Amino acid sequence: MSKDNKAASKAAPWDKGYCALDPLYAPEQAALMARLRNDVSERLWGKRLKHSFGVAATALWLAQRFGVDEFEAEAAGLLHDWDKKLSPEELWGKVDEYGIDVPRVDGALPVLHGLTAAASLPREYPELGAEVFQAIARHTTGAPGMTDLDMVVYVADMIEPGREGGFVDDIRKLARTAPLRQVYAECVRVGLIYLLKSGRFVYPGALDVWNDCRTDAPASEDKE
Repeated sequence: MSKDNKAASKAAPWDKGYCALDPLYAPEQAALMARLRNDVSERLWGKRLKHSFGVAATALWLAQRFGVDEFEAEAAGLLHDWDKKLSPEELWGKVDEYGIDVPRVDGALPVLHGLTAAASLPREYPELGAEVFQAIARHTTGAPGMTDLDMVVYVADMIEPGREGGFVDDIRKLARTAPLRQVYAECVRVGLIYLLKSGRFVYPGALDVWNDCRTDAPASEDKE
């Protein structure tokens, strides 16, 4: 496995002149990572491909900062949008094929790609561990009991270099100094506010995800 005990670069992927600290991958990991990059480049294109590489770079930086397995973080970042280019019909077809339990409404479409990819990718890449596929499945909805890898990929998807907006800059600043769980909780909070303000579909269990984020909040916050 890769070594995760070195500090992350002070610069981040969205900083001008950023240069990643090379992960210390074993030869077989390096070969698989090269294959993943090639496969993603053939499956996705344009802004979606650029986004996937941005998430991978950000997940790697976050993994180095928070001591998470670098290989798993970069792999999950690369593959997280594997099914993003599928049509609604294709996505629902994979939902049925893999027996995925999800609300049968059009509003659920934006979250299907993570669930379907996580269900089908183990056939493509049996070398990857279940934790990678779990992080892919959870990268849009979150879940109670998120692992550090889950949180890294979730946060990376929100703050990768191609994202714009004031809240993105705020979370990027937080990611440089705050604990991982606090950064993740802020992403969940901002995401929920966006969904509610825009009148979009809120995935069932979203409040459970938020309340789970709050389990580490100082007691004084809840006494106001």
